[in-house]
Amino acid sequence: MDADAANQAIQNIKTWGLADRFKIIKGDFQSHPLDKKSFDLISLINVVYYFSPEDRTTIFRDLRSKLKPSGSMAIVMNMQGKEKDAAAANLNMVNASLKGVTPLPDPGELQQQLLDSGFKDIQISSLMPGSSFVGMQAR
Repeated sequence: MDADAANQAIQNIKTWGLADRFKIIKGDFQSHPLDKKSFDLISLINVVYYFSPEDRTTIFRDLRSKLKPSGSMAIVMNMQGKEKDAAAANLNMVNASLKGVTPLPDPGELQQQLLDSGFKDIQISSLMPGSSFVGMQAR
């Protein structure tokens, strides 16, 4: 997470009177020591395409181990639009040309990776009509 974005999130939480209910952690979750079964919610916003499809199941399994039994993981991002969403197609083309970034995932493929990592209930919601901008909740 960008330091300025993290600092803004911390300030927002304080301003909204929620500092006793939220904790913003700055850093790379893959190298940061996070306690197992300690989170109610883990959110991945526009980041899944930085993980190779081969690594996602392992990453999701590790993140699932950090959730409390009643916790959820939320994924929000553009998915492959099957040529129906010009903005997603453009982003997909850019991602495919950048080193370290993968093409946008197919929602079904991502759902299967979540299931393979041990999540049992995956809800998928379209967040913008006519767009492939999707929210997924995995429990």
